Amino acid sequence: MQSSDALTLTVSRSAADVAAMLLPSLPVFRTEGLAAYPQAPEISDRTNRGDLTGVRTDSIIWVIERAGKYEIPGIRFQWWDPVRNELQQRIVPGLSFDVPAPASQGDNTGPAVRSGPPSDQGHWLFWVLLAGLLCVSAWVIFNRKTSATTPEDEKSTFSRVQKACSANDAVQAYAAIHAWLAYLPPVSGETRPASLGAFAQSINDEPLADELEALQKAVIEPGTAWRGTGLVKRLKDIRQQIAEQKTVQSGSRLAPLNP
Repeated sequence: MQSSDALTLTVSRSAADVAAMLLPSLPVFRTEGLAAYPQAPEISDRTNRGDLTGVRTDSIIWVIERAGKYEIPGIRFQWWDPVRNELQQRIVPGLSFDVPAPASQGDNTGPAVRSGPPSDQGHWLFWVLLAGLLCVSAWVIFNRKTSATTPEDEKSTFSRVQKACSANDAVQAYAAIHAWLAYLPPVSGETRPASLGAFAQSINDEPLADELEALQKAVIEPGTAWRGTGLVKRLKDIRQQIAEQKTVQSGSRLAPLNP
């Protein structure tokens, strides 16, 4: 390694049911003698039958400005895995390296150096190793909780849904609905819906599916006009139906106790 050499860090992340624009940017390490140049992220979103997958690729280029000893810290990604019901993490390892000072032209006491163009083998080998170590794919799930909660938790999360929809804020509404789904009791079967598409399918509600599709489009395509009135109205109706269904089921279970 020598002055003016460049190092590139590339990290790719994919997230199920999370828009790529919601994935956070990488922290940028800066230090004297090592210039950092964050690149514009590559963001893409794919939808398949209402299920969204976001992919974000970030790159940072460091240029060595002078000799010295440098240490680029590692990056830790953490997320909650609702399937295993545990906290997961992926670590991008850090890197330490030394950049020697250039030899003085008048200094002939050092070891002999071969004539001819300098070899780039060490630099390119380092670049390949760095790319191999630092290219990761992390499944990120934002703020999903699967543990049992109280009705107040469901109520407070739905209040955030209402607030975001009233403000016609698609990104906030998208995040709030996911938080609300984490507290929602299973609509059918034994598991909670893990995505917006799964939620719409579980209750077989085509108008809701259309509203959620419009929401996802507004999140994926910034600048798209979106109004949350129709979505929040549909969610209120569904929420009421779920509450009534839960009451009926509770009464059915209690019936044998009161013949």
